[in-house]
Amino acid sequence: MKSWIYRANEFQKTAGFYKLFKRTVYILYISLIWIVYGRTIRPFLPETGQYVQYNGRAVFPESYGDRFIPWFPDKPNYEENYVACIQDYIEEGERVVVIGGGWGVSTVVAAESVGKTGEVIVFEGSEQSVQRVEQTIRLNGVENRVAVNHTIVGERISLRGNEGGAAIKAPEELPECDVLLIDSDGAELSILRKIEIRPDLIIAEHHAVCDESGVAIEYQPDTMIGLFTQLGYTVRDQRTKDDHLCYVAMRSNG
Repeated sequence: MKSWIYRANEFQKTAGFYKLFKRTVYILYISLIWIVYGRTIRPFLPETGQYVQYNGRAVFPESYGDRFIPWFPDKPNYEENYVACIQDYIEEGERVVVIGGGWGVSTVVAAESVGKTGEVIVFEGSEQSVQRVEQTIRLNGVENRVAVNHTIVGERISLRGNEGGAAIKAPEELPECDVLLIDSDGAELSILRKIEIRPDLIIAEHHAVCDESGVAIEYQPDTMIGLFTQLGYTVRDQRTKDDHLCYVAMRSNG
C-alpha cells in the first residue's frame, strides 16, 4: 500500500514538473516571437496608437487593430489630384462647403487654405466618417474653422459606414459659399443637377462606384462637363489618375 502511495506522489511531482516545463517553454517561445517581430517588422510600422500621414496630414490608424499592429502605413499620394486642386484654387478668407468628408484630409487642406479668416462647412452621411473627420481636424489643429454636419446631401449612393441618425439635406438647400467641394462617391451627378447655389468655384471628383445594392454607377465624364456647362461654369482644370477625374469648374461670369 505504501508503495502505491509513494508512486502516486512521485507521479504527481513529475506531472507538476512537466506542466511547469511546458509553461516555461511557451513563455520563452512567445518572447522569442516578440523579439524577432520587434527587430525585423515593427521598426517599419507607425508607432502603436499614433497617427499616420495621408498626403502630409495626420490621421489616426485605419482600423482598430492598427492600434496594436498598424498594417496601413503612410499614404503620401492619398487623393492626390483632389488635394492638389484644393491647394491650388482655394484662397484665404473664403467660405467652403464640403460634400463628403471621408478621412477629413480634404477638409484639413481646405481649412489650411482659407486660413483663420475663412470657414469650412462639411456634410458627411456616414457616422464613422463623421467621427474620422472630427478626429482629423482636431489632430491637425483646424477645428476652430470647421463645422462638421452628420448629413446626407441628396441621394444615398455609397456611404462608407452606417447612416446612423444622419439628417437629410436636399441639394437645393446647400448654403451659399465661395467654393463647393464634392467627393460624394457617385452622388455628384444628382447633386449638380439640383443645386441652386452658384459658388465662384466647384471642385468635384468623379469615378465609377457601386451603390448600396451593388449596382455600378457608370463613369460619365461627358455628363459631368455637360452639367457644368448647364450651370454656367467653364471647366478650367481637369486632372486624371487611373479612373478618378478631378474637375475645377469656374463660374463663367465670375
